[in-house]
Amino acid sequence: DATGTTSPFSPGFAAMFNKRVIGIVTKIDKESSCPKRAEEFLRRAGAKEIVKTSAVEKTGLDGLELAFSREELNDV
Repeated sequence: DATGTTSPFSPGFAAMFNKRVIGIVTKIDKESSCPKRAEEFLRRAGAKEIVKTSAVEKTGLDGLELAFSREELNDV
């Protein structure tokens, strides 16, 4: 959520999953959003790939679909 001011995830949170982690930043259309801050929160948590989305503007959905369709995820 790009409107959040604190991270819900602790640093390195994603390491426990032993899988590729995709971070999804939502609500990038909101006036109060700060996608760069949200991306930094996700990177600190261990996300290697970040996709920014807006359901209202219908942006980022192609990137999200691509991220989920990558061959590495098919092995999960």
